[in-house]
Parts: sequence; structure tokens; C-alpha cells
Amino acid sequence: MADLRPTQAARLLQAKDDRKAAGPSNSVARALSILGLLNNSPHPLSFSDIKEKLELPKSTTSLLLSTLESLGYLTRDADDRRYWVSPQVYSPKAVPMNHQELTANAMPVLKEISSATRLTSFISVLEVDQVLFLAKADGSSQTPCDVYPGRRASAQCTAVGKVLLAWLDQDERSSFLARHKAIPHTNRTITSKHALRDELDSVHKLGYAVDDREESLSIRCLAVPVGGGSVALGLTGSLREIRPDNISSLVAYLRRMAPQIDSPLRAGFGPSAHRMVTQSLQ
Repeated sequence: MADLRPTQAARLLQAKDDRKAAGPSNSVARALSILGLLNNSPHPLSFSDIKEKLELPKSTTSLLLSTLESLGYLTRDADDRRYWVSPQVYSPKAVPMNHQELTANAMPVLKEISSATRLTSFISVLEVDQVLFLAKADGSSQTPCDVYPGRRASAQCTAVGKVLLAWLDQDERSSFLARHKAIPHTNRTITSKHALRDELDSVHKLGYAVDDREESLSIRCLAVPVGGGSVALGLTGSLREIRPDNISSLVAYLRRMAPQIDSPLRAGFGPSAHRMVTQSLQ
């Protein structure tokens, strides 16, 4: 150290202090702060967003994001390099097929659907009383829609949520209706428990659900069950893209594509979680 100039010595001492400050507990705290930030964000965030909002050094941000992504806690979009919390983080218990496997199986199907319809397609599951979006594929129409993996939404005002609720057994559905307080998202949101019960009966009878401006006044969504109803396959578009005159054909197409998504029922996500789905939609 005696041969080093003062500035070099100062840098070495500062680096040593930085390593101490970036010890295990501090690294954990910073990693948790990233997860908390992304979990509370209404949309995925970029590297710069995360670094600036948490006031982290660039190298620290890069290391933590890389580590969290490699461990499966974060997902990153390969095109715009934005991050979000991986849906599997929300899983309450070990399940026969985890979210990553389901997503991997679903993505080719979603891409085919979105390519054919030009609309955004996605799959969702029911976690507690909310819809959890697991994967999506964007259509070429690029209709603005608030759908991304990891997002949660109210079940009663989304097409996928209605499907997931409609395919619960009667006891589970009654329990949901008894404890759930519907919050109006638009003036078209169903808030009456009696009306919602009738809607779910109709959805189960018809075999599909429609969100007709119930979560957003500019958007319509369609959904059909996958397998035994533990997973819902959805499609979203503008009012010009999903219209009363083409709903039947879009639903028929979703029904044809749904069996291609391998979806064994998973504990905590739908009815009769003690068995695996073997049937396909007709």
C-alpha cells in the first residue's frame, strides 16, 4: 500500500467499504425491493426504470436482475428488455405442472391464435379470488390492452375470470359469491351477486364467456375453458375487432385451439384439484 498513490489507496478503501455495504443482507434487501417494485407496478419496467426508481448503482442493478431472472423470479421480454415478476412466484404450493411448463406449452398455441386473429391471446388461472395472467401473445393489430404475465385482475369482470368461476364446483362457486364484494370497473360491471350467479350459469351452459366493456369501456374479451376449466384461454380486442357478428366464429376457433394446451389441473387453481385433466374440449 505504501507504493500506491493516495488516490489509488482511497479507491481501494472505498471499494472495500462498498463490498461490506453490499453484503448478503443488503443484497437480499435490494433484491426484495426490486420484486416489490415490479409486483406493485401496473406494467413491466425497464432496466433504467428499476435503477432510477430504487436509486441503485448500474452494476448492482444488472447483477440483481440477472440473478433474479436466472432463479426464475423475474421474466424479461427479449424485445424491449422489460421485466416483470414471474407468475410462478405467486404459486401457493408445489403443483403437478408449474407455471413455467404451462406457459411453455401454451406459447406456441397463443402465437398461432394471435397470428390468425391479429388479436392478443392469453391464458389465465384463478388464484384465491383473482385472475392471474400467465402468458400472452400479441396480435398484429396492437390494440392497447392491460394484459401481461403476472398481472392480476378481478374475476367477475373479465371473460377469463367468468370462465374460471363458472367451472368451479357449486360449493366453491357459492363460497366465492358469499365472500366476494364486486367492485365496479365500468358502468357495465356486474356487481349484483344474483346477477353474477345467473351470468356464471349462462357461461357454463354456453361454454364461453364475454367481457363486454365490463373492465374497460374500449375493450371486449372472449374466453373458453381449457381442459376441465382450471385454465382459461382468452382473446381481447377493440370494439371494432370483436363484434356481435364475429363472436361466434372467434369462440369456435378458440374452442378448436384449446385442446392443444396441455393443462393438468393444479392444486388451488380450479375445481376437483385431486385429479389430472385428461379430457379435451369438443
